[in-house]
Amino acid sequence: VPAHEVRLDEVLVDPGERLFYTYDFGDDWAHTIRLEAVAPREADAPRAWCTGGLRDGPPEDCGGMYGYELVAAACDPAHPDHHEAITEHAELYGDEVDPTDRPPVPFEVDEVNSRLDDLDLADEWIGAATREELTLPVLHLRETAQLIGLLRKHRGLVADVLTDLGWRHADRTPLSGQTAARLAWDTTAVLRRLGGLTDRPRRASPTPGGVAFARAALRTWPSSR
Repeated sequence: VPAHEVRLDEVLVDPGERLFYTYDFGDDWAHTIRLEAVAPREADAPRAWCTGGLRDGPPEDCGGMYGYELVAAACDPAHPDHHEAITEHAELYGDEVDPTDRPPVPFEVDEVNSRLDDLDLADEWIGAATREELTLPVLHLRETAQLIGLLRKHRGLVADVLTDLGWRHADRTPLSGQTAARLAWDTTAVLRRLGGLTDRPRRASPTPGGVAFARAALRTWPSSR
């Protein structure tokens, strides 16, 4: 089911029902969400609240369960496999890469709830703040503006540029934003490693160093003759 078409309470209705969710199709983090109970909500109760958890959170793009266990051991001097993990990490990523630069994120329930509280979720703002189609007032505004001709939905700069350069799908249709992201995966992976992009999943933005790198690359790009 496309995530943007339904709300969680439309999928999970009765206690005991489960939802299976995969985050990051590269690392393949498989989640099982189970509805434990349905109860009335007090008017002043938070809309989202963390009651507990186990283990630290994995860093982004760490390589799934195997990569997480490797980084966790390499960052913990008390771990029984600490020295072996450091050696294996160096063999995989090179001696210059320090696993402690991107360690697992310590789980602290108070910190999680503080961040949830900062989202300031209200009844009229249903959905993720970073997803326009899940934030209903913004979605309705955009759709209305499109209907009366005040707005044209943009497919994405990278997809448009590649399409204008002659890139197409096998059926000759214009490139989608998702296809453009896949085509740029190798480049973005290198830029992340060099510190040119932030570590935000799906919506990485260039760092000041990344901007300087891009400008230098454009100035030295070989011209056709």
